[in-house]
Amino acid sequence: MTTGFSFGKYRTLALAIALFILLQGGVFVIDNIISRQLRDDAVYERLASRQFAVHLQVIGDSILLLKGDTLTPSARAERVKLLERTASQFGRTLEVFTSGGSTVGKRDIEVQVAALSHPRAQEILRNANLQWVPVATTISQLAGSVEETQFVELTQRTLAALPPLRKQMTELAILMDEAAAERAALLQLAKVAALSLAAINFLAILFYLVVYLRRSDQALERAQKETADILRTTQEGLFLLDPEYHIGTQHSRVLE
Repeated sequence: MTTGFSFGKYRTLALAIALFILLQGGVFVIDNIISRQLRDDAVYERLASRQFAVHLQVIGDSILLLKGDTLTPSARAERVKLLERTASQFGRTLEVFTSGGSTVGKRDIEVQVAALSHPRAQEILRNANLQWVPVATTISQLAGSVEETQFVELTQRTLAALPPLRKQMTELAILMDEAAAERAALLQLAKVAALSLAAINFLAILFYLVVYLRRSDQALERAQKETADILRTTQEGLFLLDPEYHIGTQHSRVLE
């Protein structure tokens, strides 16, 4: 009759080794989480910085249009198209920050990002969207056929509405940078904790092995002493022969 496998007296050691492997696996998982989170945070930070730069570009294009008396009609139309395209990119990124989706990232590559979950970030985005909608409407009107006086008025209205947006984008960039630093610190703390537990567990395994080996040596020494005592006190001629018929080192004292 066969019996099931059992670690027996090595159960504690087996559990300790299993816990050590589990902790090491946890460190590996935490490393992956940290790497992924840092990549995601880097994308958000770049997009926030890009928003600030795009905002400045909208201001610059608007100023050029307002002071571009020497621009030919075709040059001004091209400048308006550029302003409209820049504004569209700004609005698209605001929408992505709010609801998630894809937008243009570094080197004009499409990136997929999730909506910002930070409550303060969502509050900033709500305010920014409220301020941006009239600006976007004004810029779209500039692209239409308007008279010169109306064109100047719309451009001035655009410039007047942009400074508050700059404040919102600056605050958003700072907030995202701080949130990324907090998440990185928290994940690093979790990694340090997991490594510390793994180190403690390893020392516990080492201690267990040392104690176990010491006890085994003591048990072996006791057995050898008991055997020697028996052989020393027995009156019979006890001995062991090796394959070459030589008497072994352990034999009763009476044979000496």
